[in-house]
Amino acid sequence: MVDKREVFGLPDPQPLRVTNHRAYECRCEKCGASVRGEFPDVATGPVQYGLNVAAVVAYLSGEQDIPEDQISRLLHDLHCIEISAATIATMQQRKAADLADFTDAIGQAVRAAAVKHGDETGLRIGGILSWLQVAATTLLTFYLVTLKRGEIIVDMMGVLVHDHFRPYFGLEGLSHALCNAHHLEIEKEQWARDMAKFLRLACHAAPLARGGSVRFPSWPYSGPDTDASSPKGSASMKRNHYWTQSARKSVGTPKGVRATPPNPPAQS
Repeated sequence: MVDKREVFGLPDPQPLRVTNHRAYECRCEKCGASVRGEFPDVATGPVQYGLNVAAVVAYLSGEQDIPEDQISRLLHDLHCIEISAATIATMQQRKAADLADFTDAIGQAVRAAAVKHGDETGLRIGGILSWLQVAATTLLTFYLVTLKRGEIIVDMMGVLVHDHFRPYFGLEGLSHALCNAHHLEIEKEQWARDMAKFLRLACHAAPLARGGSVRFPSWPYSGPDTDASSPKGSASMKRNHYWTQSARKSVGTPKGVRATPPNPPAQS
């Protein structure tokens, strides 16, 4: 009998690999003409980092949101690469320029989408307050950095969901939908609490109004305000159960729709 155990691990970090390119120049002894070899496109100067290093830098910065100085330390610790934060910033700028056409294509697709969401948030770039403008669909997200909050993304059509920010209402050629997530954040006054109650109830009642087959969640309920890990009888459980029961009483069941369809037949 043989006992076997497996251990999964990563290969040891590899040091920086240098490729030395040489271009020879030869002269014909008969005609005297000279021919010189060409360097590959990646070798644009006497010394530079390769495309794979730039790709790793772009991933760590753009996808993992790691600051430039930390990327510099990470590459030094893992691969013994001496690279400055300024060089990393230059790589990011070049990669952004390479992806300019791709970025424009995403922006045009989001602008032309039937429904998109718009928002803006402040951020500092080099210590200067700037604004990150966002327009997004379920599949695509387009970002635009501006110096002022009111410099929103323009030339959009269809329906734009936003947070009441006044400049959005100045856009022409589209319809407006106001974001209920922002509405629910305003519960300081009674009218706002009543509206929040109505919006949550409508969220549960909407499936009935659509006329589809609906199975109402039974108590205890795992829904938008809680999760399956909430203890039975918790306040969030009871609150969601209340919304479900209220939706049943207020809206009712459309003709031809069973509020609680039978369970599917058991498989033998």
